[in-house]
Amino acid sequence: MPSISALKNNIMRLNNKVNMDLYGHGIKTQKVYLVHDEMIVIVADNKRISALAALDSCGYNTSGINLVLLNLFKKRLKEALQQELGLSIRSILKDYDNATQTAVTNIVLKEPLADLIP
Repeated sequence: MPSISALKNNIMRLNNKVNMDLYGHGIKTQKVYLVHDEMIVIVADNKRISALAALDSCGYNTSGINLVLLNLFKKRLKEALQQELGLSIRSILKDYDNATQTAVTNIVLKEPLADLIP
C-alpha cells in the first residue's frame, strides 16, 4: 500500500475516473480526508449533468434519476478502490446537493488503514 499522500491521490484519481466514465466529465475540485483510520471522506464540487440540469430548470423531479446514478457510482467506485488499491470496504455512502453541486462520499472500511499503509 502506498503512503498516505499517494493513497489520497489515488483515491482522487479513481473518484474522478468513475465520475468521467459515468457522467461524461471530471470533478471540478475534491479533497480526501482520512477519519480515525476507519473511514475515507471525499468532498467534491461537481458539474451537474446537462440533461438533468435542463430537467431541473423546467421543474421536473430528478430525484429518482439521481438515486439510480448515485447507486451506480457507489458500486463502480467500490469495485475500483478494491481492485486497484486493495481496500477492504464495508460500505460507501454518498449524497449530492443539486443546488451547490457538492457531493460527499463516505467510504467505511472493514480494516483500519494503519493495517494497509507501511
